[in-house]
Amino acid sequence: MLFQSTEFLKSKSFTRRYFLRLLSATALITAIGLPNFATAAITTPDLNDPEVIQSLELAEEFFSALTTMEARFIQANPDGSYLEGDMYMHRPGRMRFEYDDPVPILLVADGTFFIHVDKQLKQVMHIPLGSTPANFMLSEDLSIKDGLNLIGYERVNGILRMQFEQTDEPELGSMILTFTDDPMMLKQWTIIDAQQNRTTVTIIAPRFGDELDPDLFYFVNPWSRGRGDR
Repeated sequence: MLFQSTEFLKSKSFTRRYFLRLLSATALITAIGLPNFATAAITTPDLNDPEVIQSLELAEEFFSALTTMEARFIQANPDGSYLEGDMYMHRPGRMRFEYDDPVPILLVADGTFFIHVDKQLKQVMHIPLGSTPANFMLSEDLSIKDGLNLIGYERVNGILRMQFEQTDEPELGSMILTFTDDPMMLKQWTIIDAQQNRTTVTIIAPRFGDELDPDLFYFVNPWSRGRGDR
């Protein structure tokens, strides 16, 4: 869902409560002054431009200084639907996304794997964290210059957007990071897959530096028959 596609929404009919929730999510994105940039144009950057170089450095500094973050989020999916939930991040390596009902999905990054849990189907999938876009934001020694190409850049009205692709595997897709530039603050990211499907996550009311329960980033498969199978 967040970092990969899912068939859940395509097969799930919307209830009246859920429809109202989608309307409120759209209104909230507008209210916080940060529109959904998922389809907005973004230009090829001049990598020698001092402004671009400084923006890259500030983005690295932001992530390097980030230890923990807790926030609400709104997720805009390729099919036009919206989801809401709570997110937790503890750098390096750990992240958790809990979706509001009726979505039965839980996503957990435990430092080694990015774990996709479908509680309705009782299915658990472990993906190596290093092979997912999430690894970029969770790396201990984050360096935008190492392993990533800046392919898009835009700075307008206090909003900064930078689009990256992996240097060694550009065909896998790209990621757009959206910041406010004064102060530098991550507000939104968009994952663009190989088929050009876009999933955008907007962060709402983040809290930084709080102590988070370590169990948030640990998952034991309750449906596994084998002991110790996470």
